Amino acid sequence: MRILVTGATGLVGKSLCENLKKDPENVVITIQRDIVKENTSSDYVVLGSIDDPDIARRAVCDYEVNEIYHLASQSLVRICANDPVSAYRTNVIGTVNIMEAARVGSNHVK
Repeated sequence: MRILVTGATGLVGKSLCENLKKDPENVVITIQRDIVKENTSSDYVVLGSIDDPDIARRAVCDYEVNEIYHLASQSLVRICANDPVSAYRTNVIGTVNIMEAARVGSNHVK
């Protein structure tokens, strides 16, 4: 099973990746803005941001993803209040991009 996890560097995402990796049949793909030095929880990392539709589409289609766990968000109120455009791009545009990528790659995505 090829599984895409967004928000894999967060608390919930990291734990999810670690649990998914317990099954040797799973291949975990993540979208990350930066390489994390201690990233042992994913097999493949797509460098970029989910607010870029090409990154989301490439992650889903190029890796023939079967499942998607979309956990990426900006949830800290103070950051959202100070930079609402960035929060909008991540929370809204990022979600639309992941949904569109799933639609385009629908022959593989459950």
